[in-house]
Amino acid sequence: LIFGTNDTERMRISRAGDVTVNDGDLVIGTSGHGISFAATSDAGGASSELLDDYEEGTWTVALTCGSGTITVSTSVDTGSYTKIGRQVSAQGYVEVSSISSPSGAWKVSLPLTVADLTEKSGHSGGSVAVTSLASSGAMDVPVVQVEEGDAFFYIANFDGQYLGGPGSAVAAATKIWFQVTYIA
Repeated sequence: LIFGTNDTERMRISRAGDVTVNDGDLVIGTSGHGISFAATSDAGGASSELLDDYEEGTWTVALTCGSGTITVSTSVDTGSYTKIGRQVSAQGYVEVSSISSPSGAWKVSLPLTVADLTEKSGHSGGSVAVTSLASSGAMDVPVVQVEEGDAFFYIANFDGQYLGGPGSAVAAATKIWFQVTYIA
């Protein structure tokens, strides 16, 4: 079966059932529909086999802490993300431009809120690199902590035994690279 406009082939459905779109986009016109993989039934406990969302974009990254303030430079405060189904991968780089008595855990905003799932299965992590810290503050091992229902993730300090807030380690020149993957 061949579909076309103005004598130009746009789409073809072969005898085997394969669909080829030669030019243009495949548009899902209604919310809640997508590409169904229901015929595969691969994993027990699967709640959906419908790929119903794809999105990519940017967001303005905010950095906050338990108390005090941390201001991010507006010239490097944009993160990027891709959402496929419910999975979001987000990454970015920010530079701190000023601080005022920061303390506690650092919170980095996310483009989409983390889903609330059962038994905390929505918690996740990521990777982070932090440089140019205050001379008075130090971080043993910076870690990323993503928790359900939040629109941010924590950057915490792991000292080999406990997670704690790196608060005062931040300086007006601190640089942070991050990558997180989570379910929205």
